[in-house]
Amino acid sequence: MGDYFISDHLAALQEMVGSGHSATADSESFLPQIIYAAERRSEFRARWSEALKYSPIAICIVDFDGWFLEVNPAACDLFQRPEQELQQLRWQDITHPDDIDGDDQKVDKIISGDVESYRMIKRYIMPDGSYKPAFLSVSACRAQRTGKRYFISQIIDLDWFGEIVDRARTRYAS
Repeated sequence: MGDYFISDHLAALQEMVGSGHSATADSESFLPQIIYAAERRSEFRARWSEALKYSPIAICIVDFDGWFLEVNPAACDLFQRPEQELQQLRWQDITHPDDIDGDDQKVDKIISGDVESYRMIKRYIMPDGSYKPAFLSVSACRAQRTGKRYFISQIIDLDWFGEIVDRARTRYAS
């Protein structure tokens, strides 16, 4: 996990090596940079993995074609599907048919560069055929050196959120 974010830094190191840096002449100054980059990558992977695993908010990494690349446990709970199943699906496959066009239009604006992110309320199709309302927030990531492009989606279950709001109203009403 996390390769999406850190691979640009490693690509820069590879570019330096490919640009004529002599392995023998620069080895004393270049080797620490490589070791540092590897250590940072390892640290970042561990932090990113833990953030995904323990986040109470559903987080999905989705490619520009709509395929789920990574999902956290909260996303699996929200969609009521195991990670392996979600990675065989596109977001369009689990979106209410009436919500696809609006979402597609927003995705197109991100891909064209008109906007960097969007938010919307939409419905997801559960395995039993029922629908679950959710608040979706999507941001685009474009790695300049590697060319990798994907979305980071954060999703809040509105059924759960409604329960929390109702409890807060009851608790603080007096």
